[in-house]
Amino acid sequence: MNSDLENIFSNNNIDIVDVIVKTIGDPTDPTPKLIRLNLSDNLLSIRKKLEKDCIINDTLSFSKKLDHEFAEIVHEDEFRLYDIIYKIESENILYLTHCSIPNWEYLNTLHKLDYGCIMTFDGIEKPKNRAFVMKNCELINSSMGYIKDSVEFKSIEERIKIINLFFHTDDINVDNFVKLGMSTGSLKNEKFDPESGSYYFIECAKMSLEFIKYLEPTQEFIKVQITKEYGQFIPGKVILGGRVFFDKNVTSTENSNEIATNENAGWVLEVSISSTSSYLKGKSTSYKYNYTKIIGGKQPDNENFDEIAWFKTLKDYRNWKPIEFQNPVSIFQLLPIDLRRRISIAFGKRILYTAAEEYNYRIEEFEKPEIFKFNMPSNILEIIQNKKECNIFATVSELSKLSNDDIFTCQVLYPSDGEPSLIIHCIQKKFKKRQCRLNITWMIVGHCTDLSSMFLNSDTQLKVLRNNFASNNQGMAQLLLNCPYDHFPTCLGIPPKRG
Repeated sequence: MNSDLENIFSNNNIDIVDVIVKTIGDPTDPTPKLIRLNLSDNLLSIRKKLEKDCIINDTLSFSKKLDHEFAEIVHEDEFRLYDIIYKIESENILYLTHCSIPNWEYLNTLHKLDYGCIMTFDGIEKPKNRAFVMKNCELINSSMGYIKDSVEFKSIEERIKIINLFFHTDDINVDNFVKLGMSTGSLKNEKFDPESGSYYFIECAKMSLEFIKYLEPTQEFIKVQITKEYGQFIPGKVILGGRVFFDKNVTSTENSNEIATNENAGWVLEVSISSTSSYLKGKSTSYKYNYTKIIGGKQPDNENFDEIAWFKTLKDYRNWKPIEFQNPVSIFQLLPIDLRRRISIAFGKRILYTAAEEYNYRIEEFEKPEIFKFNMPSNILEIIQNKKECNIFATVSELSKLSNDDIFTCQVLYPSDGEPSLIIHCIQKKFKKRQCRLNITWMIVGHCTDLSSMFLNSDTQLKVLRNNFASNNQGMAQLLLNCPYDHFPTCLGIPPKRG
């Protein structure tokens, strides 16, 4: 635009003019829009006005018409409307174009990425309410490219992972969410037959989004029916693109040099996959696959799967869909620590861990006990660091009852600067050296810090009662347990010893 025309536009008397808004290359919106705009406003202000009138959204950018092409405006705060308006005779035309780089807010709105997720036999479902608000997001172009491969499952649980788009993870959280789905009824075993099999698939990953650290809980996110209303988990990473699933139904072994497809097979795809790699020469197995499901991209309205046409539709990010979830996190884990603790306390104490171990016990000296070291996994060791939050209960019994007169009892030792252990005593009427094999069963009871696994247990809550007493004689002390339960409560007790 020349300086004379710019001066005319900057004249306050004619700043507000009729503007025709056209979207370049959008067959779904061929009708231009007419609106009155101020030519002196910067493009950020113009965007807000157009958004109110539903003319522009996060998928559209402002564009300036050049001699033979259009240039997308990158920094809208640096331009005013008169910088990019195109004038033909008495008409002022504003061109919009689809963003070359997808906007994370658009992708989030389209796919409800900051909503919780619920695993089902038909794939991930979204709850009706949003638990979190995404404040930002990291967009990473995918380097995975175009993949043709197969994936096997050997159990119902593995098949559930695949259908719910968890492919490359051994994360224990994924297993917990599968169990949670099966326990709540969203996953029912009768739908899956057989339990083992495989899928062949075509995948085109375009971009991954990481946003777990940018999520903030909504005010409506409360404990009541929380997993039903807000979902079970939020994936920490989502890969967008397209994926096509095929069911394998016929196999035969033969020599093959490359992957072959039958273009006339209609909805049946025939491929040859090497026994060592999908793309290596050598002995291979030929499969016939039924195309069963498309995620992302667009397929022509016919029964035949057109791979080339489908792949071309993925050039438009509006056709992308989530094709893989990674790093799932319980919706509870994203809450502030104090709120997470209050929820944990409200659910009561649960059995966090149980174990049964065999132990060789030697009686060498009179009234000398042995120390048994608990074999605890790292996550349990972390939990028991807070001695006020958890308790250890244990029982000891002899596997081979060589002496009916020997009685075994135990006591949990809590050292001030170490890991807890079990002091095992053998009470004998008459001292005798001997060796025996013991069965030691123990459990950790406490408030569940991993709130995602808390729902896997039953609704049973445990209450730990403590009675402190000092006895200076050898008499028996009888203590009444004030249990607000049934007439015959199930109780297990053990004396702790603080070191």
